[in-house]
Amino acid sequence: MGVNMLRTCIKYFVVLILFTGLMSCGSDSTGPDPSEAPSVPSKIISEEAKPDVSFFEEEQSKQLTGGNTASTENYNAAKYTALSISGIASMNALYSGFMSPASSTEPEFKDGKWVWEYTHTNPETGDTGTFRLEAKEISEGHKWAMYLSMDTSEFSVENYKVFEGTTSSDGSEGEWIFNSIDLEETGTQEVKAFSSSWVITNEDKMETSFEFYDKEGRVQIDGGYTKDAPEHTLAVDYADSQQSNVKIYWNTENNTGYILQGTECKGWDSSFQDDNSVCP
Repeated sequence: MGVNMLRTCIKYFVVLILFTGLMSCGSDSTGPDPSEAPSVPSKIISEEAKPDVSFFEEEQSKQLTGGNTASTENYNAAKYTALSISGIASMNALYSGFMSPASSTEPEFKDGKWVWEYTHTNPETGDTGTFRLEAKEISEGHKWAMYLSMDTSEFSVENYKVFEGTTSSDGSEGEWIFNSIDLEETGTQEVKAFSSSWVITNEDKMETSFEFYDKEGRVQIDGGYTKDAPEHTLAVDYADSQQSNVKIYWNTENNTGYILQGTECKGWDSSFQDDNSVCP
């Protein structure tokens, strides 16, 4: 995935945990029956909308014995790369911690939008932040936005947009844009950190995409996952020409597949043994 990107992701993990790990919520608001409001997603992106890499989690390559001994290096390279990419692509799940308290907070209907407000106090520093989640009904779904207001010795923000996005009523389509919350570095300017979108046609067919940005908002990594069962493809392209683009293909019906890094392709057969004839 690249050393710099991994370092950035790890930093986001730490910051996100500090913000969401010990969130407490409360609300004195009154308003319409919250049952009229849309259900707050328990997860920003559901399991159904994430890359399905269960093939690599469940299937275990086995070395053939005797005269048929062969290498499984190609499959294992694809496995560990796919699991790594999937984990980074699903990093947005950590932002779910911002939304979780809303499910136990009564919303108010203001200016055509449902609004949830709650606070979080850092027990170590005593700093308190106010979070506001908004949902506005749109055609066939809702538009969401999360804002943060906080005043600390390191930074001060008012209505900083943490993320925004749209989801269809049935959850089959959606898009999220997540801003950086490393506010000590980025300041009050909203800077995109990463984005994610998905379209689920049915349980056998879906597409997802994701992008990571640098602190200037330029795309550094873009990737996507396509499922058209039994065929699956997971791909990542790097803006940095020093990094090789990666594409992983696998077939859950015959267990074959390949990993393409730059121009080098390495494949495996139905027994997970190295077989480059599988490559396109």
